[in-house]
Amino acid sequence: MRLSPLNQIFERPGPIVTAYLEPGVADATSETSVDLRWRALAEQLVAEGADEPTVDAAGKAVNGQPPGRTAAEGMVVVAAGGEVLFTDSLHGPVGGDHASWAPLPHLAAYVRANADTRRYGVVVVDSSGADFVVRGAPTSGHGESGRGEEGHAQVRGEQRPLHKVRGAGLSNRRMQNAVEETADRNAKLVADNIVRLVDSARLSSVLLVGAVEARSRVVHHLPHGVQDLVRTSDRAGSGDVSAEAESALDDAVAEIERLIQDNLVERLRGRMSAGTGVEGAADVLQALRQGAVDTLLLTEEDPDNGTAPEASRRKIAIGTGAAELASDAAELRRLFTAGGTADSDVSISEEALDEALIRAGAASDAVAEVVSAEAGLRDGVGALLRFAPAEQA
Repeated sequence: MRLSPLNQIFERPGPIVTAYLEPGVADATSETSVDLRWRALAEQLVAEGADEPTVDAAGKAVNGQPPGRTAAEGMVVVAAGGEVLFTDSLHGPVGGDHASWAPLPHLAAYVRANADTRRYGVVVVDSSGADFVVRGAPTSGHGESGRGEEGHAQVRGEQRPLHKVRGAGLSNRRMQNAVEETADRNAKLVADNIVRLVDSARLSSVLLVGAVEARSRVVHHLPHGVQDLVRTSDRAGSGDVSAEAESALDDAVAEIERLIQDNLVERLRGRMSAGTGVEGAADVLQALRQGAVDTLLLTEEDPDNGTAPEASRRKIAIGTGAAELASDAAELRRLFTAGGTADSDVSISEEALDEALIRAGAASDAVAEVVSAEAGLRDGVGALLRFAPAEQA
């Protein structure tokens, strides 16, 4: 996820309301349950000192969405000064319903839930054509409420002749050749539609399932650049998007995401010796102060409850500027005031590490990626850098 679109929210003077409604399941009680859930958050915010016009504005944003959609997809709302600054749906858990009234918007949970902006396709192919499903993040970008909806499409080519006949006579061989030619034209039609879909839906990967011969024909007609995005599976052989095909897609997506994460961690380890990769809070903070971070790496949320790693939630010192951040107040004064003394006149507050990192990353046009806890990043954070930062005294 590119963080720069979030920068305008961080530039808004606080305090700011940030509220999350956890995604779940829509049912007949959705309207009542969403209303009750929001009321609980609103009461909490007012008790913490949030002004009623801002809480009311956030409430109108929540109630303005279809309750079933909010119950299923969840929602984040950011508001200040009596107006809504940002809303979006969620692609994953955020640790339950929660809200904050704080100097900064709290967007770490949103970034972790929605960091993967990749989209995937499954194509179930046979000799007559194919069925398509697109899954993943929406293409519309930040702030467009609406989860990555599954798009379904069907392409059918020539329907006859598609069945070979037995026998070795001349007429039979002609029929067999005609069947081969029809199947090949249909495969090219499917391949052309895959190419268009990869471009229009910005797919990161395509899973091709169905009969082996039909799959091979389609792959043959794909350009090499698209072939590199295609994975195949034998788990569905009929001409519809079955539960088996969906399961195969789930497995393929999980494997792709694992490979992407492994690649990010390998790049980080490989670049650390050159000074263009860092891990741990102190080194990432230094890199962000100098605008050196290209890709911010955050450890994933707990898969069981959606909460952020404890190390990422520890408090650090921040100033008014996005790059004004340090491990503690004394370090912040030393770095950002002329005298550098404890009594220096500088506006300092405390904020969770991951929230401060995201603000600084948004201001410097960084990208955020989420990696597995198995990567073992020190303090739960790391970064790929544009350049090696200078040492700061």
